[in-house]
This record gives sequence, structure tokens and C-alpha cells, in this order.
Amino acid sequence: MEQKELKEKIRSILSNKESLIFIGIIVLALIIRIWYFIATKSQPLWWDEAEYMLKAKSLILHTPTTGFAPIREAIAPYFWAFLYFISPGESLIRFFQVIISTLTVVFTYFVASKLYSNKIALFASLLMAVFSIHLFFTERILTYLWAPLLYLLVIFFFIKRDQHPKYLYISSAILAFSIVTYFSASFLAFVLLALLLFEERLNFFKNKIYWKALLVFILVLAPFVIYYMITAGIPLPRFIEAKEFINTSSPALPFSQWFGYLKILPIMLRLPLLIAFILSALYSLFYLFIGLGFIMKNEKLKKDLFIWLWIIVPVLSYSLIEITSGTAIFYDAFILPIFPAIFIVISSAFFDVYSLIAKSSKAVAVLLLILAIIFATYPQLHYADTIIKGKVNSYNGIKEMGLYLKQVSSPNDFVVSSAVPAITYYSELSTYKFPQDSSSFNEFIKEKKPKFMVLTAFEASPPWVNEWLVNNTQVVPIQAHFQDAARTKPDTIVYIFNYSD
Repeated sequence: MEQKELKEKIRSILSNKESLIFIGIIVLALIIRIWYFIATKSQPLWWDEAEYMLKAKSLILHTPTTGFAPIREAIAPYFWAFLYFISPGESLIRFFQVIISTLTVVFTYFVASKLYSNKIALFASLLMAVFSIHLFFTERILTYLWAPLLYLLVIFFFIKRDQHPKYLYISSAILAFSIVTYFSASFLAFVLLALLLFEERLNFFKNKIYWKALLVFILVLAPFVIYYMITAGIPLPRFIEAKEFINTSSPALPFSQWFGYLKILPIMLRLPLLIAFILSALYSLFYLFIGLGFIMKNEKLKKDLFIWLWIIVPVLSYSLIEITSGTAIFYDAFILPIFPAIFIVISSAFFDVYSLIAKSSKAVAVLLLILAIIFATYPQLHYADTIIKGKVNSYNGIKEMGLYLKQVSSPNDFVVSSAVPAITYYSELSTYKFPQDSSSFNEFIKEKKPKFMVLTAFEASPPWVNEWLVNNTQVVPIQAHFQDAARTKPDTIVYIFNYSD
């Protein structure tokens, strides 16, 4: 592009009101995320974060990897290892999370504008920019944050497939890569397949483009499947969980506990957006239901169906996993990918109401828009501030005691603790969990001779450990981290084993 053409394009963007608003939303999203990045860049790692980071560190420094679960996908740790190599520590990796989070806001706009309109896209992207749970996980080194962006990238190219088949192939490639990056992308595969079968019926199987897209999907996925088959004997890491589930018989959750994700929506959306979503959902689903017979002829209804499949399939999939496994772990981070769709539903319904009111009074419609922005954004930002700052010092005791161990230990020493990943990461020592009972622990000590033991309130030890401590003088406390300034409430204690007897 020549300099003159570039200037014309920039002038065109700057003269377009909607483009300026979009730029403003992205700048706002970035400012909020950088603000919290600065406030949290030194915060301690949680269990899952420590798993990813101990693996990333080990790839560069060859430190121990005890605590890294085989179910974890390898893409993120390897990429974070690359960033760790460029800048040792967590800061660059945390800043990359800010970029991922901001791009999610960007592609919320792109997807919504492709499906509906620029106005709907602007409002949906604004809601994504201030969404409290998304902001919270922006400040954590976890792949939960990647999932919404991966969904959006796959969908963005998928909805452009009518322009050229290459976009469907790109979408297939990203989908395959997404599945080996974070497994919940597999739920999106069912959404897209259901939509194509609904649209194409039997023609789906006759169309060579879809077979080519499947081939692209397989070609991208195959190297990872081969790698996992060689290293772990399974096609994908999460198959380990599936294998364990098949081999263990857990009672299913009772019916009263089937709706965990619906129960946490009020906490995630907060009251104004919750009300907006309920009303928008009733409005959208009503028109979708009465228009079922016309979906094939009505583009908007087809798009509405797509949006609702995007919301319902992941929620149902995760719910079925929880119900059948009997775990009842309905975790807000799991369903992050559905929120761009939820915000599109809210925005679409809102602008239908806005347009109706604007026909009678533009001033009232504008006032409604201003109030909607205030009531939608403020509770989200307030809640985000509360939960981000409220958790910033959690696990601080583990971090401090892990770093202490790094200073006082030798490379061949190892630790026993319930906080395996975090102690491994911070101390750079091999760390093992407690056995099931005290007799097994005594045998473990006799055979392996661990150097240190760490007890922490953040990760509960087995019930027998406290009694073992009372009746055993083989370990002595050498350092502790306290919750209070008076140093009366320790939350993490380091013990050293004495083998002199």
C-alpha cells in the first residue's frame, strides 16, 4: 500500500464515527487490562498457573517438573517457555495475557459485526471489555483466557466461508489447533457441524469443500495426536480424564444439582446484565421458536440459531461432564467462551428496543443508551476490582516459602507438600504429595529421605498429618509465613527432616 493510500485509509477511519468508537473501546479495554497488569504482575501463582509455569521453566532451565499433570495440553507451556527465554520471570507472559484478552474484545466486534451490525458489535465488544470474570482471568496465567479468543477466531473465519472456501479451511485449521491448545474448543466443533448439517442436510456429504476442510482439520491435528500417542499412549491429553472416568464408578449428581452453571450466571453477569440477558433471551428465543419453519429462508433466524448453539452446547457439555462424574465443580472459567455470544444476544435485543423508541423520540433513545452503558459497565468494573484486588495476595505464603527453599536447599533435595506445583515452581526442587496414610509416609521417609516438608493452609494436607507431627520429632520447623503482622497466625510452614538419629 502506497503512502497516499495509507493516509486516505487513516483519514477515512478517523472520519467514521463508528470506527472512532470502536478504537475508543479497544483503548479502554487495553487501559483497564494494563492497569490491573501493573497491580498484579507479581502476584503468586495458583495451582493451575504453577503447573503451566513449572513446565515452561523446566523447558528453559531444566528444573523439575513434579506436579505437571499429563492432562495439560502442551501448546501454552511451550509458548510461555519461549517468552520465559526472552524475559525470565512472569511479567512478559502476563503481558501476553493482556494482549490475548484485548484481542478477544476486538474479535467480539468483528464476529458481531459480520453476523449482525456495527452498532450491535460496538455494544457487545464494550460489554466484553468490562466483563469482570474475563478481566480477572486476564491477570492469571491460565489457558481459560485463550478459549474465548480461539472460539471467536474459528467463528470469524467460519462465517466468511461464503466469500471463499479458503476461509473454511482456515477455520478448520484454527479449530484443530484450538483443540490441542484448550480442549473445550471441541464443543465448538459440534456447534459448527450441527449448523452445517442443519443448513446443508444431505448435501453436506456431497460437497467436496467440506471434505477438504475435514482433511485440513486432520492434517493439523495429526502431528499432535502422534506426539501424544508416542509420549502418553493417548490421542489427546484429556483422554486421560475420560479413561479414569470410565474405570471408576462415581454416582451421578442428583437432579437438584444439575443446574450449576445457571446458578453462577447471576454472580458472573451481576444484576443489570443478568436482567438484560433474561429479557433478551426470552425475546430472542420467542422469535426463534415461532420462526422455526422459516429458518432456512431467514438469514437473521439462522444467525440467531448459531448464537444460541454457541451458548447452549458448551454449557450442556460441561454440565453433562459434571453430572455424570458427580464432581459438581461448576467453574466460571470453564464457560468463558459463551460470553461473547451472550453479549451479542443482549446487544441485538437492546438495539431492537432502541430502534423502536428512536422512531418516536431520538433523545429518549439516546438517554436509554447512556443509561444502559452506565448500568451495564459500572457493576462489572466494580466487581472486577473487588475480586482482582481481593485475590492478589492469595498463595503469598507458598510463594515466599518456595523462594526461601530455593535459597537454603541443594539441587538434589526434595520436598513433601500438598502444594506440589507451586512449591516445585518457586523452589525449583522436586516436590511430592503426601501418601494416603501415616504408615505409608513413614516408609516413604525411610526409603526416599526427603529434606523438607511444607504445610500450608492454602492446600490442605491429609487429616493424619497433624497427628503425625504431634507424635514425631523427626522434623522441626525452620521458617514460616504469617497472615498477620503480630506473627501469630502462620499460613505456611517449612519443616526440615532430621536424620541424625
